[in-house]
Amino acid sequence: MARTDLIGTWDFMGIVAPSFDNWRRFTFDTSSPLETILVKCLSVPELPVTVGYLRAVFFTPDPIYSPWLKFFPKEIAELYTIPIPPEIINNVDGIRRGFEVIKKPKRRPTYGITPNNGWSVSLEVLSKAGIGTGGGSDTVDDDTPVPSNPLTPSSIIDLLG
Repeated sequence: MARTDLIGTWDFMGIVAPSFDNWRRFTFDTSSPLETILVKCLSVPELPVTVGYLRAVFFTPDPIYSPWLKFFPKEIAELYTIPIPPEIINNVDGIRRGFEVIKKPKRRPTYGITPNNGWSVSLEVLSKAGIGTGGGSDTVDDDTPVPSNPLTPSSIIDLLG
């Protein structure tokens, strides 16, 4: 399922309720070479005591994991980028990736147990850039067009601001 706005076309990855113990994978994977993602949390308590961590999994013969991206649960959508690792940057078009999420206590617990507030995460991945790609494109070794000015959260804010 995809939706389009001024920024571009977004692919819906699913909704997941993160847990404390295990990384939870989103329902859908993507082959988009763009790094921009849109994170929105649902059913966030008034004073959340947990934070979320998101990472990408690149499905190569030996899976490659991106560094963790820390986010604070909010019911407004926030833009982030998860960079593509340098070892696969030139071959990213043929590689699928999925996303995983986990939650942790906001602070180290001093006593007791951190309550498990039941918020969920909705994730979308930018699959096709609309405005703001710089107008031109460069090519990589296999003549695949790559935007010369990839969208980042700050460039999107500049375009819309």
